[in-house]
Amino acid sequence: MPSSIQITHEAARSLTQEYLLTDGLGGFHMMTPALVPTRKYHGLAHSHNPPVERDLPWIMPLETLRVADQEASLYTFEMTPGYFVGRGWDFLIDCQMEALQPVHTFQVFGVTVQRTTVMPQSTGTLCYLYEIITPHDAEMTFEGLFSDRDMHGTRSKLPELQFEASEGTLQTRYGSGRGVRVQFHADAFETLPLAVSPQQLFYRIEQERGEPCEDVVARTPMYRLALPAGKHRFALVVSASNWNGNPWEAAQQETERRQGLVQQAFEASGVQDDIVATLALAADAFLVHRQTVDSMSVIAGYPWFADWGRDSMIALSGLTFPTGRYEDARGILTTFLKYQRRGLVPNNFWDDGKGAGYNTVDGALWLFVALERYLEATRDLDFAKAHFGTLREMVQHHIQGTDFSIQLDPEDGLLNAGEKGVQLSWMDVKIRDWVVTPRHGKAIEICALWLNALTIFLRLSEQLGQQDDFTEQCQGLLEKGRTSFAQFWNPEKNYFFDYITREGQKDDAIRPNALIALALPHTPSTPEQRKAALKTAAALLVTPVGTYSLAPTEQEFKPNFTGAQMVRDAAYHQGTVWAWPLGSYLELLWKETGDRDLLNASMRGLKNHLLEGGLGSVAEVLEAKSLTTKGCPFQAWSVSEFLRIYTLVNRQN
Repeated sequence: MPSSIQITHEAARSLTQEYLLTDGLGGFHMMTPALVPTRKYHGLAHSHNPPVERDLPWIMPLETLRVADQEASLYTFEMTPGYFVGRGWDFLIDCQMEALQPVHTFQVFGVTVQRTTVMPQSTGTLCYLYEIITPHDAEMTFEGLFSDRDMHGTRSKLPELQFEASEGTLQTRYGSGRGVRVQFHADAFETLPLAVSPQQLFYRIEQERGEPCEDVVARTPMYRLALPAGKHRFALVVSASNWNGNPWEAAQQETERRQGLVQQAFEASGVQDDIVATLALAADAFLVHRQTVDSMSVIAGYPWFADWGRDSMIALSGLTFPTGRYEDARGILTTFLKYQRRGLVPNNFWDDGKGAGYNTVDGALWLFVALERYLEATRDLDFAKAHFGTLREMVQHHIQGTDFSIQLDPEDGLLNAGEKGVQLSWMDVKIRDWVVTPRHGKAIEICALWLNALTIFLRLSEQLGQQDDFTEQCQGLLEKGRTSFAQFWNPEKNYFFDYITREGQKDDAIRPNALIALALPHTPSTPEQRKAALKTAAALLVTPVGTYSLAPTEQEFKPNFTGAQMVRDAAYHQGTVWAWPLGSYLELLWKETGDRDLLNASMRGLKNHLLEGGLGSVAEVLEAKSLTTKGCPFQAWSVSEFLRIYTLVNRQN
């Protein structure tokens, strides 16, 4: 089972760590271990159209303990920069992450207060479970901080909420029937009179990101509970979906569900240790149900991303196969194959369910990689046979030409992609009319993915007895493309050109895209090239927690990732460290050396990172200068690649 992650009193006060609970529908709860909200996303985010249309109706409870004439707040929030209200973090002994669920322990006036926070699956609900041991009579009161906003926004005045109070239940309402219900579960308590007042909050991480960082929420008293000397148990349940379950039973069920996920991952991966246990639970957060297509999907990252096609196809292998979630993998592949259009798979589904965006070239190509890995894991040839016609159609469209000027170059068998105003690869930042990383033409990982897809298609056609004139044509194109791939080699830098324009100009910037190309199962590179590129990457690109998106030796390298969005976007792929491409480097290193000790030593940085930033998870990006967590602290493909490579290296054959 997963070991506990313990955040001490002093570590919690740094406010650099966060925990995440999810409900499998796109809803989530995020907070710091110190219980100080530092983002506008901290609180309960609820999805009204799973997994999207998320608002944030609840921030946090405010608990106050009284003993005789003494009073102590068990909460803390920042009202203005550097001015904190409440002393909860002074009394916090530690935050223990049990199976990535937070258990907070406070001690004050000789009273021990333990609070466990649980988010039962598919409920849009938070359960705060309290256990108190007091040597003398005490009393605890509860207030709540509420809002009525989209999770991406903030308020400059008191939220327009309607409050309805009855014995043990407080309901808020706003908009078209939205709101949150707070219920108190205890043997005897007092419901306090409503007294709604504005409460200002300051979100320090949003200030760092150049985002609106001041918020006004609604504050009101809720409940008072007498605590005679002895032991007590009670619960506060906050639901955006009017859930009526038993909080203790729900907590037990969620604990058992998580235990089952870990055991399933142990069996599927062949590795039984704390890293696999932790990453299997981290992976679970990203697998959600998309209501509009009635299928599983992949949230790209928390807190602000939705489900994206490219991210889903890249992350699918690590999120599902080492964790034994083959049905989820099958469902995700089925959905994207069903919605393919002119050879492309959706980069995003529209929130109203009436369409999708297709502005990605690599999503469809990564699908072939994910499919092959699925077939290797399950031997489910019936699935391949059922969808072979769609796969054939996808290959045909890439050869004949499809949207966004994606088309095979018949002269060399490589794939051109991109047109003005559209960014199609994962390095896709565009600021107004400024394309920060222009990669139109033949990008190295796109061409490698194309040749990889052709190889997989041809292997399937042989296995399924589906060979004909078209597959013979594809075989010729594959051979031509593999030969032509040599034009990417740059002997001056012992590395690969990043992309070649339609006019034949070659970009020699050193980026991790070559590592992605070389680590593919059917890479078109040579052993000599891979060995040389691996050495160059180790010297110029690799950090303990990811790869630079642009080598520090390049003129456009940007070491900082902070400030307004435009400033951050300018650095996003110009040096900022990304965690997920490190998987490709590690896979290449494994194939080159087969040295398990070396690989585990090379993953120590990632192992330690599980205790930083997003607890038990892996971040989207890290600042190049400081290697501190930036962007999304919980990112699907980052977790996926770490889990995939870790189990590849450590499984017992």
